[in-house]
Amino acid sequence: MKNLKALFCGLCLLLAPALQAQDWTLKSPATQPSVRGGHAMASIGGDQVLLFGGQNAGFGLSNETWVYDLSDNTWTLKSPATQPSARSGHAMASIGGDQVLLFGGIDAGGKDDETWVYDLSDNTWTLKSQATRPLARNRHAMASLGGDQVLLFGGEAAEITPADDETWIYDLSDNTWTLKNPITKPGVLANHAMVSLGGGQVLLFGGGVLSTFYDDTWVYDLSDNAWTLKNPAMNPLARIAHAMASLNGDQLLLFGGLDAGFSLSNETWVYDLSDNTWTLQSPTTQPSARSRSAMASLGGGQVLLFGWNDGSSDDETWVYTAMPPVKPFIFLANKITLKRTQQSTPGGDMHSNGALTIEKGDPSIYHSNLTAVGEITIQKDNTINGDVTSATSISNSGTINGTPSVEPVATEPLPSLSYSAGGQNKTVPQNGTLSLAPGSYNNVTLNSFGTLQLASGDYYFTSLQYNSSTTTTAVIEIDLSSGAPITLNVVSNLYLGKEIEIRLLPNGEGDSELVTFNTLQSSAVSFGKEAYLLGSFNAPNAEVTLAKNSQLRGAMCVKELLVERDCLFLHHDSPGSLPGPGNLPKPSLEEEEVSSDQSTVISYQLEQNYPNPFNPSTVISFQLPVNSDVTLSVFNTNGQLVKQVARGNFASGRHTLVWDATDAHGERVASGVYLCRLRAGAFVAQRKLALMR
Repeated sequence: MKNLKALFCGLCLLLAPALQAQDWTLKSPATQPSVRGGHAMASIGGDQVLLFGGQNAGFGLSNETWVYDLSDNTWTLKSPATQPSARSGHAMASIGGDQVLLFGGIDAGGKDDETWVYDLSDNTWTLKSQATRPLARNRHAMASLGGDQVLLFGGEAAEITPADDETWIYDLSDNTWTLKNPITKPGVLANHAMVSLGGGQVLLFGGGVLSTFYDDTWVYDLSDNAWTLKNPAMNPLARIAHAMASLNGDQLLLFGGLDAGFSLSNETWVYDLSDNTWTLQSPTTQPSARSRSAMASLGGGQVLLFGWNDGSSDDETWVYTAMPPVKPFIFLANKITLKRTQQSTPGGDMHSNGALTIEKGDPSIYHSNLTAVGEITIQKDNTINGDVTSATSISNSGTINGTPSVEPVATEPLPSLSYSAGGQNKTVPQNGTLSLAPGSYNNVTLNSFGTLQLASGDYYFTSLQYNSSTTTTAVIEIDLSSGAPITLNVVSNLYLGKEIEIRLLPNGEGDSELVTFNTLQSSAVSFGKEAYLLGSFNAPNAEVTLAKNSQLRGAMCVKELLVERDCLFLHHDSPGSLPGPGNLPKPSLEEEEVSSDQSTVISYQLEQNYPNPFNPSTVISFQLPVNSDVTLSVFNTNGQLVKQVARGNFASGRHTLVWDATDAHGERVASGVYLCRLRAGAFVAQRKLALMR
């Protein structure tokens, strides 16, 4: 069965102002904490969360220490030798690495002023002692300031009625609590919530005192010891006893609470510091209305929620998954290489965390802004209708109809993905149709002229393959009539061969932003020649090839990207439209796979090119006993790479390609002896080629 741990960080989807929910998922671990509320949770490294204490359905206090691990959906009861007393109303916050700080709460003896640190590495609670510390209190809030510092604000203090407005910072490095005195700050508060926004900033929302509830949004900045009252145009209703946790960057999630009318809430809100907006989300599934639950970040846009109170107590474990703030890039990779194209309207901004190279044009025109952390190389016969910005250097032999500049460029993170799949194998019959509901599957295979029918929702596949020959096609048909998105999560092998078509119903490419393909594989990904692709494609661990004469409406976020000759690509938001499956004009063929025979072969082989000697082109043939990641390259006799003729995942069988005696820049090479080298998995073979002009 699936075990979702999809950490979507930096997905290249439609540019949007706020996070788009992937919904709440009710997890069903075999063992879990008992019903409780008033407990505290905090991130404790990776995708783990620490839970301590709380009050059970019979109002008894707990001193249990639990750790939730998303990777295997387990709650583990820890049994440290020493631990805090049973309590509720305490606060916890991550304090670096796999450590968590706990302060205060109310136990059998009343309100507490103890400072404890839990260390997951050795499963220990350590009581820290300081000369100066906050007064004993409960229903306060804490959040990480980064490093080994934590911010504490407010609460119901032992000697102050009814609440407190002090700002304290704990520093683990010297075990000190420091009372800060910002000029402006929130009023006395309890039952509020705080979340780290990163960069030494913390957000506070809501809370109350006696029967007065607040809807204020405050941000504390450590750099200038200042609380700033934010005034978003819209915000959640005033409330207490809600839960909040960090999502991505400077965004956070809020759920539930008790509003001023003493009604329980089941609203899901997202706050974005970058534009000071609260956005009410509309997940299709969510927890029931509740207060005094706890939430903590699992990293990468996921949040864990556990516990009470929905009116009858609760022990449910929920995980919220969100799409991150999105980038308007059609291509985002650590390295991008584009070969020449005669298509007239490729468009969409591109970003490389390394080098970005546009090889000799045909001539070629790109309606794109280009950014790269590494060097940007634009070879001759290319026109860039956009700005070109590199943090390193720009080598331009083409035309830039925008502003070229060398200035700092930030690295854009690739998606961080993690999930699993399993279930039945499914096969789309030749000339047939197979419909699959959202869910988890093992290996799904499309055969020639087959149609795989899917619908909005989440799919998990161990592999999703269409291994085409030169004369067939296949269709992945997706029903998006509900308006909800679809995500296809592949574990080990996403292979969509020649003339694959992604068909979206009822609106065609206009709904491309609703479609996401993810793959965890580190083996090469190749989208077959003349493919028609709609959606966002994320392969953060793989080298990806968009094969010749392919069409893309959407985005690709991958480790490395090679766009072969004569492809047409448009971002979700780019004007214009694609010609449609099979309708892309095909320029004259030079290097191309001129034949492919999927009859059974039993060994790897690189055949001698023909003719040899040759002028101006030669045929290179090879055979594969199994589907293989293939690199076919030509070197000179000094061992220098002249050209990479082919790279990608090839089906088993015999393959024939043509080399037109040009280098990587499209320039004709001189007469002489060259070496053709085939790498297919662990197999390596080499042949000599003789060019005679």
